[in-house]
Amino acid sequence: MKLIVEERVEHALRYLRPKEEAKVLHVLRELQATGFDEWREKFHVAKSQGAGTPPFFVIRVTQRLRIICRYGEDGSLIIEDIATHEGLEKFASGKRR
Repeated sequence: MKLIVEERVEHALRYLRPKEEAKVLHVLRELQATGFDEWREKFHVAKSQGAGTPPFFVIRVTQRLRIICRYGEDGSLIIEDIATHEGLEKFASGKRR
């Protein structure tokens, strides 16, 4: 599947611990290798929608970290951000970093 990685993701990766960064990168590689029709079944994915925001998906990476993404055009997946479990509340409310 085609992934489009937002700049926020690259910025967030710089601040992760090495083991966490490795886990996130592993999940991103696995997503890229998975077909668009299969990704939601393969990963721990929850669909969410905040107040006044379009639907987005949350992929659990670790107990603490989540990948936030949404559908793009032409069967792509836009990786919006990497957030802590607590940080999802800010994302859902539209208060992004």
